[in-house]
Amino acid sequence: MRHNSKTVAGALLFVGSVQCLLGLIVAESLYPYYSVSENYISDLGVGSTSLIFNSSVFLLGLFLIASAYFTQRAFGFKLLSAVLIITGVGAMGVGVFPETVATAHYLASLIVFLFGALSTILSYRLVKPPFLLLCYSAGSRVDHGACSL
Repeated sequence: MRHNSKTVAGALLFVGSVQCLLGLIVAESLYPYYSVSENYISDLGVGSTSLIFNSSVFLLGLFLIASAYFTQRAFGFKLLSAVLIITGVGAMGVGVFPETVATAHYLASLIVFLFGALSTILSYRLVKPPFLLLCYSAGSRVDHGACSL
């Protein structure tokens, strides 16, 4: 069965985001005394939940990079594809460098937050209503971190 590049790009973004969100939820539930209001998301990447959190964020990065290829094939939108790749590399960096490796982790996190928000803004040309509203509401909530993509 053949799928067009637009469908593959969307599926990769969806699967990557959902697996990251589920990894985040599982890590939050297993982390001893984790509090959404008291802890940083990056705290999940250290300790007993590190494998779950770090691997899900790393996988998100791989899915973003793969989706950038298919986004480029489907739409020819080089800027969005480049921003997706940068965001993916940043997410992989967050997965590889936990917050105990402070400088690398903070730089990777900055890349994810900045370019993830930018990718949401740039996608307005491709997303049609009513999903456009969902895209903007997700992109404006920076507290979601990498999973808000």
